[in-house]
Amino acid sequence: MFFVNKNVKVINWIRDYYEGKVNTIPYSASEIERAINYTKKYRSDYPDELIEKLRTVKVMLDNS
Repeated sequence: MFFVNKNVKVINWIRDYYEGKVNTIPYSASEIERAINYTKKYRSDYPDELIEKLRTVKVMLDNS
């Protein structure tokens, strides 16, 4: 069985959200924050644009 890290799931979902593949974000701001921290740890795997999208979604969720 293949295990997918929760942070990777969150990152992929946000990527799909921005590409228009999904319409909702089922994750909390704290889960987005953990995903941001994960991208900092594995910086070379994630482009700056994706990290900025994660930050934007976190702010959006914090303000709602």
